[in-house]
Amino acid sequence: MKKLLSLILMAFLLIICAASIMADDFDTNEIKEIVEPKVNIEQKFNNDITLEEDSIYTDDLITIGGNLDVRGMVDGDVVGIGALVYINGHITGDLVIIGSSGRIDSNTIVDGEFVSIGSFVDMHDSVSLSGPVVSINWGPFNKLAGLRYNVSKIEQGFTIASLISSIAKFISIFLLGCLVLLLFKKFSRCEDTIINNPLRTFLIGIFSEILFIPAIIVLTISIIGIPFIPVFILIVFLGIFIGAIIIMQIIGKFILKEFKKTDKHFSMNLFIGFAVLSIFPFFSKLSGWIGIEWLETIFGIIAFIQWYIVVTYAIGMMVLTKFGTRIYIHNNKKDKVPAPIE
Repeated sequence: MKKLLSLILMAFLLIICAASIMADDFDTNEIKEIVEPKVNIEQKFNNDITLEEDSIYTDDLITIGGNLDVRGMVDGDVVGIGALVYINGHITGDLVIIGSSGRIDSNTIVDGEFVSIGSFVDMHDSVSLSGPVVSINWGPFNKLAGLRYNVSKIEQGFTIASLISSIAKFISIFLLGCLVLLLFKKFSRCEDTIINNPLRTFLIGIFSEILFIPAIIVLTISIIGIPFIPVFILIVFLGIFIGAIIIMQIIGKFILKEFKKTDKHFSMNLFIGFAVLSIFPFFSKLSGWIGIEWLETIFGIIAFIQWYIVVTYAIGMMVLTKFGTRIYIHNNKKDKVPAPIE
């Protein structure tokens, strides 16, 4: 029960901070995918979506980690998880926002239930909510989720707000990482697996990534599987986050070992590892601030490749160890048990 509660707590914390971790600042003029009037499209996961005014969307609209801009009519439910939302239209179903931030404007009409969990929402007084209202406030974490929305209202460029946003993201991930290593006592099993089986771990990670989309499709086309889609994606994201934190800790431990600094606390290992992995993303953002686009692109590509490798190893490691419940051994033997001391 203690382990289950710890995982649930970590899942909520991860969702709450997702708004400031998973994407850059929101600009409604730069949303990539447009929903045309009176069309049916598939649910959108980890994508930016907009529904223009006078447009009609005739199905559930779901985004996880993306930007959601609804100004027309949605004949269904609207769900934002770790998203940046702007709602100013008519929703015939439920409006559910989890770990998200944004604004619900004056022309918003929600016929169904309104659910807000761990979210920071700037709501206009004229919003019409016809159904039940469920709001779960997580105190300071709500403000953390709202950081992305507050910063998005400030002009882009090298500003104090953008600098504070980057620092806040770093601190948020670091603190969550320390919590992961503190609660996830068996992370040493994951370390042993990735160190002893680096190639197999990476290949298993790629194979698991390939199976991710088919798994979503199977759940989507099955009637009973649709409600489990957000849970499935949450478990995957949770596994990736825990695995990435462990990899950062491994990197930091290796670097400190090269400098003859051994037996350091896991928080120091994590800090060093995360700082090293943040170098290329930082220089990419810095290049964008000073206006050198080609350099921003180069550093951005390197950062993407770097994090793709980390994520792939994280997935492979969590699959092979079954979330740290075992040490994977290539010859499929059971974990070795130390001989009793006579």
